[in-house]
Amino acid sequence: MTNNNVQSVERALKILNTLAQYPEGIGITELSNKLQLAKSTTHRLILTLMNNNYVIQDSKTENYRLGMHIVSLSSSV
Repeated sequence: MTNNNVQSVERALKILNTLAQYPEGIGITELSNKLQLAKSTTHRLILTLMNNNYVIQDSKTENYRLGMHIVSLSSSV
């Protein structure tokens, strides 16, 4: 069976799943290390998720965490 997954979507989902484990947030370096992705790749994906309100960045700590759009999605289930 072939893998028809879209790599960027898979990576974005891995980011969301990882962020869910860190309610207080996680830094970009630690996140990219956990995902075994280049920091630049992780950052581009995070920016896309932020632009769509799936991820927010704490202005004080600069850590990333899940955004409110996740809550609206979960309430639809």
